[in-house]
Amino acid sequence: MGAMFAFIFVRLGDALTRIYQRLAKNQSALVRLQHHLNDCLGLTSDNIFIINDYMKIFENYHAEIEEPKIFGNELHQLPVDKEIPLALTNLEFVNDVYSYQESIRKLNNSMATANRIVNQTTTSFVQGHIVHRTYAANINHYKATMTTIKAFLEATKKDTLQLYASARVQSKDNPFLSKIIQQVFKHEFTTKQREQITKEIEKVEREISSIAATSRAKISDIQDGLY
Repeated sequence: MGAMFAFIFVRLGDALTRIYQRLAKNQSALVRLQHHLNDCLGLTSDNIFIINDYMKIFENYHAEIEEPKIFGNELHQLPVDKEIPLALTNLEFVNDVYSYQESIRKLNNSMATANRIVNQTTTSFVQGHIVHRTYAANINHYKATMTTIKAFLEATKKDTLQLYASARVQSKDNPFLSKIIQQVFKHEFTTKQREQITKEIEKVEREISSIAATSRAKISDIQDGLY
């Protein structure tokens, strides 16, 4: 009997250890995901700024304009880390992350196409392969594409905030033997977590607004010093 109970406890201990390690990997993945999504938020905001700049430069642009304008910036690709979902335990959240990554992949393809066409059009004009009328027509035609990409970037920003808040809420559930092994893995968000995610989104948005205001003030100070 003693040998049998010793065997049972050893096997139980091994099982609990494996489950604990799985939850520890999940915790690490949540932290890693937050850093990853923070990068995506920054790049998304940068791309929206670039498109706004593009629209401002070519506002009311036409073939008869005396001084032709060119655009020298490019839209930045958003990173996709395919390893992160493999370590997550919340199946609902895993599906959300995979769906998000697929939308990022499509958005990246659209931005790459936009960069390629704008660069080719600009290069052709600068090298004299196309006349200004053709260049202006291409620029005005591609304004609609830029507007569409901006709309998807705005939607991606909201999706990124949703995932970021979700990851932050889950990462606060630290293991106490990972809360008795998280009741053996939660596969869906709890009601409390869903409420916290909404509050976390509001908190993240306030943080972003504060950082943006500080950044604008810094840029303004630098520009004032130049003139």
